[in-house]
Amino acid sequence: KKLYKKNALNPDRVQQLNSIGFIWDLHEFSYEHSWMRMYQELKTFQNKHKHIILPKHVTAIEPLREWLEVQRYQYKLYMGMSRGSRIKGDDRFTEERIHILEKIPNFLWQESWTVPLWEKCFEELIEYKETFGNCNVPVP
Repeated sequence: KKLYKKNALNPDRVQQLNSIGFIWDLHEFSYEHSWMRMYQELKTFQNKHKHIILPKHVTAIEPLREWLEVQRYQYKLYMGMSRGSRIKGDDRFTEERIHILEKIPNFLWQESWTVPLWEKCFEELIEYKETFGNCNVPVP
């Protein structure tokens, strides 16, 4: 690893090690693994609840909510939309990550309810009331 970091390792040996999945940077690997785990948690939450509005009063999802807040902040930095836009964002936040997150149905870059999402949920509530005669939607 030392030779690799110094760019002094024979390229054939680098290729051999890469071919067997050798991990050059454990910190980076851990970060990527962590990011994908949280992404999968967000997808699971969305599949179950049909939205990604993470309530602040639910402590069980606090790590997920905090992770999502960081992603939204990194997005703002990436797009130059933050007041602190002179602050350099995380280089690991890429266009690819933006596309991956945006594949989640109803994904929102802003934290709060938007008018289109509110209207969609309201329409679903109307349908529920027409079907069941009340607005007492069961909470899982």
